[in-house]
Amino acid sequence: MSSGAPDLPSVFSEVRRFVPSSLLNGSAWDRIADRVGHLPALPVARRAGFEFRLSDPEPAADFVVALGTGGELFSYYRDRGRAAVAGPAASLGRFLAEVSRRPGNWRWLRGVMLEYDIAAGPPGVRTAPGVFLGLKPGFRSGARLAGRPAGEMLAETLAEAAGWERDPEEIRAVASVVASIPEAADLIQIGAMPGRAPRLLRLTVCFARPEQLLEFLNPIEWPGSRAEVDLALTRVRDAAPSIYGVSLGVGARGLAQRLGLEIYRPKEEGALGTWTTTVWEDWRPVVSRLVAEGWCLPEKARGLCDLPGLHRIVARDGVRLLYFGVNHLKIDLGKGEVTAKAYAGMRFLPPASGQFRPE
Repeated sequence: MSSGAPDLPSVFSEVRRFVPSSLLNGSAWDRIADRVGHLPALPVARRAGFEFRLSDPEPAADFVVALGTGGELFSYYRDRGRAAVAGPAASLGRFLAEVSRRPGNWRWLRGVMLEYDIAAGPPGVRTAPGVFLGLKPGFRSGARLAGRPAGEMLAETLAEAAGWERDPEEIRAVASVVASIPEAADLIQIGAMPGRAPRLLRLTVCFARPEQLLEFLNPIEWPGSRAEVDLALTRVRDAAPSIYGVSLGVGARGLAQRLGLEIYRPKEEGALGTWTTTVWEDWRPVVSRLVAEGWCLPEKARGLCDLPGLHRIVARDGVRLLYFGVNHLKIDLGKGEVTAKAYAGMRFLPPASGQFRPE
């Protein structure tokens, strides 16, 4: 790789040997490179993510790009949106421009992420990426933004960022869910996938106590089986101390039946650990339990075992640093079968970038 201005496929060719082939094989890497290879290489490679399907033998993944709230990659999408005539890219660009113009109004925003559907879609199909807003603590019952219920503002903001028309019923449905979030729980993320149907806003709520999660499903009138959620939670909760979240799809007609049970390992004082603060030993007992339940294939578990860690890549122009880590796991319920996914982060730093520093 040239030390000047590498492209993203070149970066992938250098880091792919550190990702077990049970998680991503050569053709899967090629599909990712085909979809996102036009993006600025080093800004993406510093803050990339993967969604691995642990129940699926196919070694493929969706790809996540973290924009944060500023910086080179944030500016790239903002400026690309300004150049677009219409469509999701233009809508995202307008949203990012607004965040840039009035940063004080967006203090609640932890960061923006984009998710590219690659694993399940037909090769060559380029749907708009999903837009996800990471939220700082405090979004629960009673939370307000600009004098309004927080759920209303978040639903409107995300619909605009995704390029959707404002839907009053959708706004009311999201506001109702947010208003039901109990104390000691937080809405940590809200997202939209404009390339998927049906139209849904996706909310992730994390709880201090697992029993709160089950209690939360009653007032929001989730249409799925609470017994199924209770059983999944019972099966995994004694594997290792964890923090649990629930991922919900909310639309104009209410909540979708599909639900994601998210699993995070705690940091200090009950805070969520991240892919830069956890190691494989943190995840081993939970992944082993997923394998025992038949929700994770053994070869995928072995691949995850070999993924986390810091690698030094020695080249003629210096030493590159590459770090992989597992951020969280998700058990998908309510669709007739139980499946699992793992979400991992990657950071690649060329010689001029200095030492690795978790963010």
